[in-house]
Amino acid sequence: MATVKQYYVIQNRNGKFFKIDDLSGGYPLFIDDFEHCERYNSKENANIFLKGKYATELFPKEFDGVSVRKVLITVQ
Repeated sequence: MATVKQYYVIQNRNGKFFKIDDLSGGYPLFIDDFEHCERYNSKENANIFLKGKYATELFPKEFDGVSVRKVLITVQ
C-alpha cells in the first residue's frame, strides 16, 4: 500500500525553489532542492503568502514571475 504526501512550493522562472535564508536575517533565497524549501499545506496558503507584504512590498523583484507547484511524494 502506497502512502502519498502532498505539499506546495514556490518556484521561480529559473526552476529554483523559495526558501527564507535564516543566516541573512530573512532574505529570500532560491535553491535547487524542493525538499529543503518552504512548504505550504495548500495552494491557497502559498498564494496568500505571495500576496503578502514580504513578497509584494519587501522583495517584489525576487518574486516576479514565480509560480506555485504541487509536490507529491509517494512511499511504496
